[in-house]
Amino acid sequence: MKLKLLFLLALILTIAFTLFPQIAQETLSIEAFGWQLETKQGVFVVFMLVVFFLIWFVQRLITALTAGPGKIWQTLRTGGQQRREQHLQTALHDYIDMHPKNGQRTFKKARKLLPNWAQPLLDSLSLLPNQQADVDLQHKPLHVAFTARIVSDPEWKANVDVSKRQAHLEAWLTVHPDAPLAQIRLLDIYLEQQSWQAALDLLHTIKNQPLRSQAWIIEKKITVLLALSQEEGNDAQACLQQAEKISAQHQGVVLARGHAHIQANHPQAAEKLWLNYLKKHDDLSIAQATLSLMQGEGLAAFRRMEKIKGTQALLWLHACLAHAGKLEGLAEETLKPLLKNHACPLFWQTWAQWLAQKGEHQRAFEAYEQAIQLQNNSL
Repeated sequence: MKLKLLFLLALILTIAFTLFPQIAQETLSIEAFGWQLETKQGVFVVFMLVVFFLIWFVQRLITALTAGPGKIWQTLRTGGQQRREQHLQTALHDYIDMHPKNGQRTFKKARKLLPNWAQPLLDSLSLLPNQQADVDLQHKPLHVAFTARIVSDPEWKANVDVSKRQAHLEAWLTVHPDAPLAQIRLLDIYLEQQSWQAALDLLHTIKNQPLRSQAWIIEKKITVLLALSQEEGNDAQACLQQAEKISAQHQGVVLARGHAHIQANHPQAAEKLWLNYLKKHDDLSIAQATLSLMQGEGLAAFRRMEKIKGTQALLWLHACLAHAGKLEGLAEETLKPLLKNHACPLFWQTWAQWLAQKGEHQRAFEAYEQAIQLQNNSL
């Protein structure tokens, strides 16, 4: 504190002598004990400041010598550690703000602040994802996991080869088998590469996933199983059964089961399955699949399901089958309330097709425009 006051006083006097040099040049006369001293005021002030500084320095030196050499070393070491801590903090700021070159230089100045095992982490932290070395399981597990997290950063997805990202993530799960972030990122790669079996195997190992809900995991499992059922060489029926055990009422499962019935030459089973589903679930994709299955029968198909009540998707199916059965008046009567009360692009597209078939092209064009606008609004 005394040293700070001394420096502050010196700064004030320096500014004063600079602004008013005539004061510094004035003669100062001091008489004491028969002695007479004459000097310039500026020189005298500087001399006194030097004396005060020497007194402070000698006091500190005597205190340090009294405390022993260890105290001197500790004081010097504390100052060095504070500098390294400041360098580390600056390097972290540079890394967070994506100034990698600045971070690399500053990280080097922060060495010896952390234990030896942390030095490789600092080296990895100072490199961009596409600058990281290939996987080396000879490194410590923490280093392997830390490097993999950097390499697999989604923001750098386009700049790092997918095989390198995958290798690092698989190594991460080798050293930390239950790492939630590694599981999610590796699963994304498997799905991106359509490696369905690898994705399913990984999903089976996920037990407690704090980054994703159980519903999310179930959705991914069903997606993968449905994809596997479409691949040649796989037991499609077994895959569908597994998906059905997970969620029998999942839209994708119901749709796939219906198509499986059709492929097995059991269209009635598919029709029954989908119509029962539409009674409780307002799903237009199922309704469209049902329309493709039934519309070839025309009026007979409409008669089979005209009394079935349920969702808006089912009403749309009623209207389309009535139109296919040449019951245009009933079809329009059923569709118009849907157009009025529900902002659905498919409803307007259907209406546009009917108008075009009747030759009302201007109205059909306007209906198509409405469908496109609704579609854009939903994006």
